[in-house]
Amino acid sequence: MAFTYLAFSFGIGFFYGILLIDVTYSGHLLNYIRRFADENQIVIRLEALRKEIYEGFQKRRPRFLLSLKPEKPLSEILEQYMKKFKMK
Repeated sequence: MAFTYLAFSFGIGFFYGILLIDVTYSGHLLNYIRRFADENQIVIRLEALRKEIYEGFQKRRPRFLLSLKPEKPLSEILEQYMKKFKMK
């Protein structure tokens, strides 16, 4: 009986651990994007940026491991975004 509670506690702890890592990493990315926007005095529309990144995923060959990691670093993606939307 005690093993059941221990296994359940492990499962819940594992879930909350993954959730905490995801929220922390997402916060880090948003902070990086906000700093970039402040330094360059631009407004970044997250939906448009998300679309740009998604189009990059569509162009490359699919892979199993790290499938959501972009080919280029975030700084290059933001530079391209800035150049594209400053022209408009």
